Amino acid sequence: MAESKSGPAPHPGVIRALRVHSGAPAMPMFRVASLHDVIYLRDLWMHRYDICRATGRPFMIGAHDPAVVAQVLRDLDGLWSGPPVVLELTGGAGGTWKVGSGEPVATVRVDAVAYMRMPAGRDGSPALEVVSGDPAVRATLAAVRVLF
Repeated sequence: MAESKSGPAPHPGVIRALRVHSGAPAMPMFRVASLHDVIYLRDLWMHRYDICRATGRPFMIGAHDPAVVAQVLRDLDGLWSGPPVVLELTGGAGGTWKVGSGEPVATVRVDAVAYMRMPAGRDGSPALEVVSGDPAVRATLAAVRVLF
């Protein structure tokens, strides 16, 4: 079977380097590479969770889920303007992260999957347990948004 040779191969590196606006107010410009490598993955991850909730099926944590959570927390740290906070995310996709720089004013514990819905703008009321420190950080955590 012959291969089509209709022209030069596309330059994915050039396309991946393009910067585009997210369309969301107050969100930074991002590269097309981010759209393909990060945003689409997060979007599919969130829809997978939504489908499980809608159908009453369990959300099964896989080996890739902690990486999605870590990506979101990395971006959250970059956007964070509140006081430093330690987030103890529980469950199979969880871990411990510090957002903000300096000495943390609080440690907050919450289920990792439930928390991911909050910065995505899907659920502003997961059970944020302030383990220690200033309970006012709940409001800051509820208000922050990360692009999904």
